[in-house]
Amino acid sequence: APSGAPTDTPSIAPSAAPTDTPTTAPTPCSAVLCGADCTGPCGWSTRNGRCEAGAFTTSPEKLLGACPTSTADPCLAITCGADCTGVCGWSTDRGQCETGLHTNSAERTAGDCGDPCKGIPCAPDCKEILGCGWRTKTSQCEAGQKTTNAELLAFPCS
Repeated sequence: APSGAPTDTPSIAPSAAPTDTPTTAPTPCSAVLCGADCTGPCGWSTRNGRCEAGAFTTSPEKLLGACPTSTADPCLAITCGADCTGVCGWSTDRGQCETGLHTNSAERTAGDCGDPCKGIPCAPDCKEILGCGWRTKTSQCEAGQKTTNAELLAFPCS
């Protein structure tokens, strides 16, 4: 037969050999009810109140959903006061981040945070941090500086 002409012989594609190993379908993210268990390809959606594919579970979200009461407080994993926000707050008395508390500006540098002055957004908050002060030249909070009254007015917190 000329090239490209139809033939009478049907073309049969080889098939894969059958396997005896059963496959287990992964548990869908929607079946996970507790934020602490919502990991891997799943993550907790605070907006939707459920575990969803492709999302990421933050430390505070590990408390959300229908979790057993024996689940450890995920806020305890947060070691810096500045990161201890949302449903978590810093306990100055116990020196740790805990569920249900609030972190005040003085507690932002509590724990293991590295540079306590870094990332403080305004002069009044900067003045609250021991050893920190506002530097007008760089418009940022820096260690070893003193915040003046003029800087408090010029760089207020919003």
